[in-house]
Amino acid sequence: MSANTLADRLEAFNKSDEERHVFINDLIEINTKLENDLRTAKSDHVDQLESRRMWQERAQVSEAILKRTQSKAVSKLIWNAVCG
Repeated sequence: MSANTLADRLEAFNKSDEERHVFINDLIEINTKLENDLRTAKSDHVDQLESRRMWQERAQVSEAILKRTQSKAVSKLIWNAVCG
């Protein structure tokens, strides 16, 4: 094997090694971005769940108040009709 062939093979190996290094760094960068995006999405999901629960609770409280108010109004109307 000639020295020129070995030098060519070494150059090809070094080029391939550099391309592999760039590829791995790109994969790490993409993975880091995806992990950050996932973390943000999870946080947004938790916020939406908490918000939905809060609004559901408010709706239930409002419905209970409305039912009590309606019941009192109906009772008053009946009382006025009977006694009035």
